[in-house]
This record gives sequence, structure tokens and C-alpha cells, in this order.
Amino acid sequence: MVEEPWTIIAADIMGPFPPSKTDQDLKALAARVGLQLSTTPPYHPQANPVERVNRVIKTMIISYIGEDHRNWDAHLHSFRFAYNTCHHSSIDATPAFANLGRDPRAIRPGENESDTKDVTVIPRPSPEWLKRMEHLKVWQGRIVHSLDAAFQRQSHYYNLRHRDHRYRKGDLVLKRQHVLSSAAKNRAAKLATPFHGPFVVSKALSRVVYLISDLQGNPLGKVAIEDLKPFYS
Repeated sequence: MVEEPWTIIAADIMGPFPPSKTDQDLKALAARVGLQLSTTPPYHPQANPVERVNRVIKTMIISYIGEDHRNWDAHLHSFRFAYNTCHHSSIDATPAFANLGRDPRAIRPGENESDTKDVTVIPRPSPEWLKRMEHLKVWQGRIVHSLDAAFQRQSHYYNLRHRDHRYRKGDLVLKRQHVLSSAAKNRAAKLATPFHGPFVVSKALSRVVYLISDLQGNPLGKVAIEDLKPFYS
């Protein structure tokens, strides 16, 4: 449940890769600041909010990129500003306002970014600042309510054709396989069976994510429920 900014921090990290120094650094940082690390199942981007942002950013890049695709990052700073100052229906506010309590001012036509570097910061009286923080807390409560309403609304449409199926520890299941075509291995993805197995459910992490293992007990990691189906001998 998201109750305040930075309750959840999502990141799009490529993988799975073998454990590296960076992986150990992330775990050490999480332990030092009290973060709980959690990964999403492979081939299940719906569980990662970053993927939704990436889709929006990709649309922006396609709209502005020219013939030379090496310039794809030329306007990223503008895209970031546009996304952070755009009204989001799920929170009924802009991301910038939800985090800062105000919307940043856009650079006026003819004004350069360098012109804003020497801005004089005017100190505000403490009572005024405290009042502003109290007002922001009220807004955060409204954002939590808006997020819950958006979740209920989106769940309704998502579950219209969804059959509620639960697996228990020890159940035998088939797992969707993602086969890549390979001429060297005489393998065609279109001719591969969509599911393979059986595998054993080791643990239910949630209603939609399970840990599975092979018949010898070797762990195979997380799998989304949409990539599983019951195995009948």
C-alpha cells in the first residue's frame, strides 16, 4: 500500500544475470537504509511500474527523433519535465506536485537553462513553511484515496475475463516456455510447445506470483500465475 512518496521505488534492471559486485552493492545499500528488495517474475512487465513509464517515454522519443536515431536522448530532459508536470488520473495530480507540493515553472520561450542558474532563493518564515507541509499532507491523503480508487477501477476491467485460480504448495503445474528460434540448434519458436513441465509449486508469494522448482527440488524462481496451468497426469 502506497501511503506517502517513496514508499515504493521501482527500477528497470536487466537480467537475470549472474551475481555481480553491483548486485552486492544494492543489497548492502538496502540493508543499510532499511529497504526491502523484491524482484518481479521474468516475462511479466505488468508488475513493474517502470515499464509503463518507459512506454510513455518511448512514444515521446519516437515523436521527436529524426533520421539519425543516435540522437534518441537529445530531449530526455524535456520529456522528463513534461511527464513530471502532466496530470495523472491515478493520483489526481502531477508527480511533481505529489513529491514537492508545487509544480515547477517551465522555461519561457527565449529563455535559456543557464539563465535560471543564478536564481536567488528567498527564505520563507517557518510558520508559512509548516502550513505548507500540513497542506501537502492533506494532499497526500487525497492521493492515497485516488490511487485506491484507480486500483479498484482497473482491477474491475482486468478481472472481467480472469478466472480466479489458486495453487497450493506441492501442486504440479506446467510453465509457459519462451523459446527463441535458432538455426544452429534446428529449433523454430513457432513449432515449440507453449508449455512444458511438470514442475512443483514451492511457495505462494501472493495470489499471482509463485515459486516453483523441478521434480528434483531445484528452485526455478518466480513465475506469474498467467504463465502457469495445472498439470494432469
